[in-house]
Amino acid sequence: LFYFILFYFILFYFILFYFILFYFILFYFILFYFILFYFILFYLLNI
Repeated sequence: LFYFILFYFILFYFILFYFILFYFILFYFILFYFILFYFILFYLLNI
């Protein structure tokens, strides 16, 4: 029973870790494109 609980505990943290990692990457990806979009917009407005 102890190993069973330990297994689920590790699994839970593993899923949580990947979930946080996924959202972290997604956040930076959106941020990057947002900045890129503004740079292009700024560049087009200056011409």
